[in-house]
Amino acid sequence: MLPWFRKSLSRKAEEKILPVSPGNTQEKALFIRDSDGFYLPKPADILLATPQRQNWLQQISRVVALPDNQYRALCLSPLQTLAERLQCVPASKTGKYAGEGGLLDLTLNTTAWCMRMSQKEMLPRGLPSEEQSRQFSAWNVCVFYTGLFYWLPLTAQFEGQLNSLSPWQPGISPPSEPYRFRFHEPVPDIAHFRRTTGAMMAFRLLPEKVIHWLSGTPKVLQALSDVVTGQVNGDNDLQRVLNEALAAFPAGTLPACSPVVSVPDASSSVP
Repeated sequence: MLPWFRKSLSRKAEEKILPVSPGNTQEKALFIRDSDGFYLPKPADILLATPQRQNWLQQISRVVALPDNQYRALCLSPLQTLAERLQCVPASKTGKYAGEGGLLDLTLNTTAWCMRMSQKEMLPRGLPSEEQSRQFSAWNVCVFYTGLFYWLPLTAQFEGQLNSLSPWQPGISPPSEPYRFRFHEPVPDIAHFRRTTGAMMAFRLLPEKVIHWLSGTPKVLQALSDVVTGQVNGDNDLQRVLNEALAAFPAGTLPACSPVVSVPDASSSVP
C-alpha cells in the first residue's frame, strides 16, 4: 500500500506494471499516477482487459444461464460498474491480494469459483426437477451476484480523496478525477459494514429489471438478501455455494472478512 503522501514526486506521469499476485509474472493493466501521486481513473474495458481477468470473465460467462444480450445487461454491466468503483484498491494490507487492483482480482476469482461450484447440483435443492428447471436461471444469476458482492465490505478499510480534495469512497461511485486512498486506522467493523453500507453498495449494483424478475421467485431474492447482509439463518443454497467457493482457495490466501456461515448438510434436506 502506498503512503498517503509520496516523499518524492516524478515530474512525469509514472507508469507501473504490477504482477497479478505475488510470485506471478503475468502483467496486468498499467496503473498510472500523476506527478502529485494521484491515480488516473480507468474505464472498465481497461480494468478488465488483463489476461487473468479475461480468463475469469470467460469462466463466468460460460456458466451464467442467460442469452448473451441478457448476460451483458444483467451481469456484465454491473460487473463493469463495480470495476470502475473499485479501480486499483487492494483487498488487504498483506497477502496474495494486497497489490494494486487486488480487490477486483479477488472479486472476479470468487465469482468464477461460485459459478463453478454451482454446477455441482441443480438449485434450489429439494424441489421436483420440473420446478428446479423453472427456477434455475434465477438461482444461477443469484450465484453470480453472491460472488460479485461478497467482498464489497472490504471497501470499509479505505478512505479516498480526489484531486480536488473532495472525499471518495471506493465501492460507492467511480472517481470522477484523479484519486488516492489509504487504509483507515483502525479498520472499521467489517461485519457491521456488511449489514449496512456494504449491502447498500450491493443493491445499488442490481439492475431494476433484475429485482422485478427475481420478485417472481421470492425464495431466491430472500436468499440473496440474506447472504448480502450477512443474515443467513439455517439453510441457504447461495451461502452453501459461496462456502464451497471460498474453501477452494489455498489456505491463508483470503483476507479476513467475516466467518463462513455454516448451513445444514446437503443430505439432511434432500428427500
